[in-house]
Amino acid sequence: AVVRVGLGICAFRLQKFDHAELCLARALALNGDDTLARMAMFAVQVRKRNLKLAAKHITALYQSAPSAVVVQKFADVQFFKAVADGAVAAQEEFIAGLIDSTLAAADEAKDKKLGAYAKMQKARLHQALQRNEEAKQLYTEAVAADPTLLTARIHLAEVQYQLSGVEASLKALLSLQADAASEKKATMMI
Repeated sequence: AVVRVGLGICAFRLQKFDHAELCLARALALNGDDTLARMAMFAVQVRKRNLKLAAKHITALYQSAPSAVVVQKFADVQFFKAVADGAVAAQEEFIAGLIDSTLAAADEAKDKKLGAYAKMQKARLHQALQRNEEAKQLYTEAVAADPTLLTARIHLAEVQYQLSGVEASLKALLSLQADAASEKKATMMI
C-alpha cells in the first residue's frame, strides 16, 4: 500500500490526476485506514472538482484523524456544502465550532498561517451571512497575519466594495495586483 500511496502522490504532483486516483484507490482498498492515502485522495478529488468524493474522504479523515489541518479542510467542505444547499445560517454554529477549534490549535502551535486561514474562514462565514463589518475585521486580521493569503485579500476587497464602494475596493485590488503579479490566477480575477 505504501508504494501505491507514493505513486499516487507522484502522479498528483505531475498533475496526472486520473493515474493518482487509481493508485490511491488501490492503496485505500489495501488499507482503508491509511491517512496519507486518504488525504492525498481528498486533494485529488478537489483538483478533479469531484466535491462529493472529496467530502467523503475529508469526512472519513475527520472521523479517524482529526488534526488541525483536517478539521480546517472539513470546515471548508461543510461551508461550501452549506452555501450550495442554501443552509449557511442553519449550519453556522457547527461550522463556527470547527473553525474555532482550528483557531485554538493554531494559537497553541503558534502557527500564523493556520490561524490566518482560520480567520479567513470565519470571515467568509460572516460574509455569507451578510455580516460585512465582522467579515471585514476578520479578513483584515487574516491578511495582517499572512499577507500572502490571496483569497483573504480578494474577499477583503469585495467586502470593502460592499461597505464603502469602488474607491476602497480599487485601492485594495491594485495593491493585490502589484503584490501578486506572478500569480496568474489572482491577476486574472482582478
